[in-house]
Amino acid sequence: MFTSFRDGTLTRYLPGGPEVTAVAPAAAPRVLAQVFGVDPDLVRAADAFRNRYGRPPA
Repeated sequence: MFTSFRDGTLTRYLPGGPEVTAVAPAAAPRVLAQVFGVDPDLVRAADAFRNRYGRPPA
C-alpha cells in the first residue's frame, strides 16, 4: 500500500481508492512515527527549522 503525508494530509492509496485523513499539526510527529517509523524528535526539529527559515520556494 502506498502512503503519503503532505501539508497535514495523510493519504493511503488502497485498492478501493484513496483514504484521506486530516492530521492536526500537534499530532503529526506521532502519526509519522506510527506510519513511517520517523523519529518524532526529528519531525519537531525539522518543523522548528522551517518555522525559523521559512519554506523553500516551490
